[in-house]
Amino acid sequence: MNKLDKHEKRHIRLQICELLDSHCHTCPERIKYRSTVCLQVCPVSQEMRQLAALLEGDSPADPQPREPVVEQAQNTQKRKGRWSAEEVFYLWHHRKVLTIDELANRLNREPKAVYEKLKQLLQKGGISDAG
Repeated sequence: MNKLDKHEKRHIRLQICELLDSHCHTCPERIKYRSTVCLQVCPVSQEMRQLAALLEGDSPADPQPREPVVEQAQNTQKRKGRWSAEEVFYLWHHRKVLTIDELANRLNREPKAVYEKLKQLLQKGGISDAG
């Protein structure tokens, strides 16, 4: 394990500050849901955790952020009913990155339910109106 010098550490701290300033400071989900969503599903939060792990002397591949609650129940019956705020957040922020089938698998929901929820969110204009 090679040690970081003070300039490298400073650069990492500045990257974390930049993420906080550019994303977290104005993030409506952070304000609405507090830190629950940030800690569980936000990709920016995961990136900051990886940077922090570098400062702590861990390898960036070593830290395993807590799996989001929405991804924990993979081998059980598909979820039905009301969507949690975390599920809605995850769906909204991964809609352009993952397919409907991938989202359904990660959210432990039927693809049709994921499609319908996403359609509903799009009609409402995003997650700021969803709850």
